[in-house]
Formats: sequence, C-alpha cells, structure tokens
Amino acid sequence: MDFDKHRNAQELNLGEVSNFLENNGFVEVNLNQQWRHITGSVFKNGTKQFFKLASTEGVAERTENEFAWNKLINNRPKLKLPVSVPKIYESGKYNGLFWFTCEFVEGTPLAQESQSGETKKLENNLSKIALTAKIILEFKSDKHLPNDERKNDEKEDPKTVFLDRIKHWMGQFDNNVDDLYDFIEKRIEYGLKAPQHGDFVPWHIFITNENKLFLIDGEHSRIAGFKFYDIAYFYHRVYTKLKRPDIANKFLEEFNNIYQFSKADKECLGLILAQRVIGGYFDSSKCGEKNVCLHDELKRKILEGKITIG
Repeated sequence: MDFDKHRNAQELNLGEVSNFLENNGFVEVNLNQQWRHITGSVFKNGTKQFFKLASTEGVAERTENEFAWNKLINNRPKLKLPVSVPKIYESGKYNGLFWFTCEFVEGTPLAQESQSGETKKLENNLSKIALTAKIILEFKSDKHLPNDERKNDEKEDPKTVFLDRIKHWMGQFDNNVDDLYDFIEKRIEYGLKAPQHGDFVPWHIFITNENKLFLIDGEHSRIAGFKFYDIAYFYHRVYTKLKRPDIANKFLEEFNNIYQFSKADKECLGLILAQRVIGGYFDSSKCGEKNVCLHDELKRKILEGKITIG
C-alpha cells in the first residue's frame, strides 16, 4: 500500500494556472506553490476567495476530501462549532487535477510551530478548541467523505492497516520504538471509530481581527476516523512541534473537564497518543530534525502511565 502518495508533489506552471482561472471569470489572481498545492487569492463577483489546486492525482484525493469536509460542516448549522469552517464557492478540474475556491480568511494562526513564545491567542482559546474537538468527535453523519470511501475500498482490516502504517513509519527512522509499538499492539482492540478533522493543530486554526475562529485544512478528515485522534494529534503537536508541554497539558485538562471517559476510552486515547509519537519520529526524520528529546520524553510518559486522561 502506498502510504505516501499524498506527499508526492510536482511543480506546476503558475502562469498557465493563472490563465486558466482568468478564462473562467476570476480576476486579481495571486498564486504561489510552496509544496503540494498551488494556493492563493482570487476575486470573482467582487468576492475575495481562497484558491487551492492539487499538484498530483495523489494529492488531489486529499484536496477533494477537504472540499467535501467543508461542504459537510457548513451544511450542518445546528452543529454550533465554536469555530467556523470556510464555506465553499466553486470547484473543478485543471488538467485532471482537482481545485476549489472557498471563503478567504483574513486572519492569523493561533500559533506557529516555530514560535513557542507567541502563544497568548492560543492559550486564551484552549477551552473553545477542546469543545470543538469534542463536538467533532461526537458528530453524527450518514454521509461519508472520500477518505472514508477509499478506506472501504481497501477491503482490509482497518486495524491491520493501522499497524502496517506504523511499521512503515518505523522503517524510515533509527530511533528504537519497539516498546511503544508493543504498547499499541496490546491495545489495538480498543481502537474505536469516530469523526476526525485529522490535522487539528494551532496553525490550522485562524483568528480574525473580530476574534472569530476558523478551522482550515481538512484534507485528512474522516467520518469513520479514529476516536480521539484530534485530541491526541493536537496534544502531541503542541508538545513536540510548538515545544510547549505546558500548553499541551492545559489543553488535555480542558478536554478532561468536558468529556466523560470510560475505561475503554482511556485505553483508546493512550493507543492513539502512542501512534502519534511514532508518527512524530517519522515526521522528524522526514524534515531532518535531529533533536527528538520531547518525543523521547512523551514516549516515556506514555509507557509509564504518567499522562492524565479523564
């Protein structure tokens, strides 16, 4: 199974993409390509919009999923999320590659992963973030997203795929995490399904000048995702990428205050936290990060049962 096809990008011609958009009624086109997508701002009918185009078919699977997630959430006004999700305007194909436009968010991230000292906005909104994670976790929908449909088509046991992905990660770095893998394998039956945003981090939550919050980048969202994935992902990223274990612990405390954990829930969250730590070692190896002391610290805490859940 190709676990990395959504990471593989190709460089597209910005001028040709701009011409395509202008021929389709967009003006003031301002584009750039940093990695897997061409993104930027465009105007149509006097409205500023955010444009996103996948650079490969593998990437396009995730782009189309984000489009479907945004539509699904915006079609559920009774959900009452403390954050908004940008509403969709248009979508289509450019040379077979998926694109969409959505509401342009005039704001800044609650925090940047490289700026551990600038976290006031993040800390002021931890209760809203915890509540958002809870509402997504408990979201009920009879509609699935493209990511869910692809999982169904794989016709493999989801828990086997879950473990195989972890083994794939472990083959990409030198750190010994065999004990953490054993921890996961012993608890794999506690893995439960629930909706997830999938990339739930402070740098994907924007705040406007009016203090309105927006959650972006739902490429990895699923309805039949992993229960507590967003909680574990946010906790791990704040702990290791933002390098603020104190804020990570405050977030988990906020979530503990509003969620009633069963014994099985506690095992499930521990399982997903362990998976995220191994994923963190993998990500560090991909970006050439040598200092993994916070990953090591979090690994020890998980194995020693020193993370307070519930």
